[in-house]
Amino acid sequence: MGHKELYLDRLSFAPRHFSSHYIVKPAHSTSVGMGVDFLSRKWTVALCESELAVPCMLQPYHPGPWEVRLYKSVKWDPEAVAWKVPCIQPECEEPYPFLTRFPWQSDLEARIDRAFPNSPFLAVDARTNGQDLLVLEINGALGMPYHWATQQGHTAVVLEHLRWISDRVRQGIKTLSLETILKLLVLGVERQIMKKIQGKIWF
Repeated sequence: MGHKELYLDRLSFAPRHFSSHYIVKPAHSTSVGMGVDFLSRKWTVALCESELAVPCMLQPYHPGPWEVRLYKSVKWDPEAVAWKVPCIQPECEEPYPFLTRFPWQSDLEARIDRAFPNSPFLAVDARTNGQDLLVLEINGALGMPYHWATQQGHTAVVLEHLRWISDRVRQGIKTLSLETILKLLVLGVERQIMKKIQGKIWF
């Protein structure tokens, strides 16, 4: 688990400031909006860290109107999941997240691949108006695709989670060296032998 700002810095991505406003938010873990204070001058990094007992960060504010999730599982999903923000029913024009592709998407994905060459699993959050964008967060292997939230995705939550798990298991098996696999096999055999020995001793 690392500081979110450090991951953003690795992109060498310097977006222009979209407004004079900033937000303060937790720099570790998933906040899902908790601890994020929009456009308030009372909520400071120091106060955030004092109240939440975690490192906090200052981030430029992008008004959107779209928030976007890009998802990589060995290779990038061709379409991003996007939704309108702030999206409060019934005023929200787009009631559901939807699948789309933005003109900047390929360039951003290539930049992220160069910055994190050994990361087969990534989920990236950004704000955009379709042309300009601001990267909010780069999530590692625990990041989720969000496809199940879209009507176009036609993917159940359970199926998406099974895909999420199986992709990581397959990649983990691929990255195991022959030496590691042999060690695991030997360890398994040793445990079975010890169980038999213990069974003879006790019974």
